[in-house]
Amino acid sequence: MIACPDCGAVDKSQVELYDVSLRKQNFGHTPIRPVCRKCHAPLQLSHRCSGGELIVLTGTCGSGKSTVAELLAQQGWLAVDGDCALQSAKYKRNGAKVDYRQLADEIAEELDWLSLYTDKFVLATVIHPEDLAQYRELFAARGLRSRFYLLKPAYDTAVQRCQTRTCHKSITPEYWIDYFYRLLEYEDGVVPVDSTDMTPQQTAEYILADFRGL
Repeated sequence: MIACPDCGAVDKSQVELYDVSLRKQNFGHTPIRPVCRKCHAPLQLSHRCSGGELIVLTGTCGSGKSTVAELLAQQGWLAVDGDCALQSAKYKRNGAKVDYRQLADEIAEELDWLSLYTDKFVLATVIHPEDLAQYRELFAARGLRSRFYLLKPAYDTAVQRCQTRTCHKSITPEYWIDYFYRLLEYEDGVVPVDSTDMTPQQTAEYILADFRGL
């Protein structure tokens, strides 16, 4: 199931799942890059996720995706973060530029790895409306019971949060906030969450209650 090029077959206790050296943001999520604890060689996984629950958080910059995912992680939901997945994908491509719309395979692989340890997942990433069907198929193929949430505070609130947050080294230019704010409109199957007057904790509790009510 897990193969090391130097040590042969290993079990999950011998996996170093995260690589802090790849992390660019100042938050609780860390890029997933599994290596052997003994020899530090990259590992190969033949296992595929085959069931579980998945909360998907999408939204513009400053909408709170990563923060809410961190709070859910504190309750046992292992997280895949889009920014971290981007860094892992860039590393695998020797630093080549990777677009956020090219992350589906990386995210699928990370879910497969995490499924060795849990059946409760949260994904925080920007999902282009045209890619929604692709992600639904990806999750369905893994037997995941998923629900998508669009975090959409008032525009001015998202701008303010980007100016005051400390998870990034620089302030996100407002044109990116505006771009994704306008872009991320979904026809159906995505639950909008107006978190303008909600704390991150309240947002996480709202989403968790809604998900459990399915």
